[in-house]
Parts: sequence; structure tokens; C-alpha cells
Amino acid sequence: LEVTGTKKNIKRGMDFIKTFDVSINTTGKGILRDKNKCTHCGSCLTHCRPHALHITDTHTREVVFDETKCIECQACIKVCPYDACASAF
Repeated sequence: LEVTGTKKNIKRGMDFIKTFDVSINTTGKGILRDKNKCTHCGSCLTHCRPHALHITDTHTREVVFDETKCIECQACIKVCPYDACASAF
């Protein structure tokens, strides 16, 4: 589903769609990352060749997903023990 319109109307539409308990992929990519499921274990890091999944702060060791670098290889889906990475399709 592609949504167009003013920012205000898009937000209102997305808020309405969320009431149906569906996930919304705003990246346009086929990979979704659930921040609530991610434990930041780092299992995905060595498998993500374009470094779309990476750590920016070595103190917190928080895994960050940069969807602009993602090539949708789905390697993260195969190795994530917590199902934090999933296919959008």
C-alpha cells in the first residue's frame, strides 16, 4: 500500500491503520527490524555485508539499522535468534 498526501493526512492514515494491529514498513525495504525484540546480541553484525546493521556507540553496544544501506539479502533474518529481523512480505 502506498500512501500519499500531506504529512498531517499521512500520519492520520497511518495512525488509523495501526488500530488494525498491522505492521507498517515506512522504509520501502523488504526487511523489517523490531526494536522491541532486538536484544543487541550482535549475531547479525558479521552477516550484514553492507553494514546496514551496525554499532555506533561502543559504550551502549546498541545495534542500529540503517535502511538506506540495506540490500535486502536477508542474512540478518537467517541468523537472528530473537526474530528481530523479518521479511516485510
